[in-house]
Amino acid sequence: GAALAAAEAVDAVELTAVAPNPVASTARVSFAVPSAGRARVSVVDVRGREVAVVFDGAVAAGRHEATLAAGRLAAGVYLVRLEAGGQVVTRQAAVVR
Repeated sequence: GAALAAAEAVDAVELTAVAPNPVASTARVSFAVPSAGRARVSVVDVRGREVAVVFDGAVAAGRHEATLAAGRLAAGVYLVRLEAGGQVVTRQAAVVR
């Protein structure tokens, strides 16, 4: 009961995983937010240009998943960027062909 609920509580904006990584076609992007609001998950190239938007919308507090479709991205290294609650968190991901 209470112990499980406490374990599931999210107290920070987290970009918990991009899997698989490296990604060939699609990857699961897992993220968490401590309070309800807008979340935006995007992909940025090494020059800082946004090349894809994975998710952009309202979310409830807690853990979420979105799908990154990497089929149109060139092979290389990217940053997956989560913006939520006034914070930005990034995680590196590689796209392979």
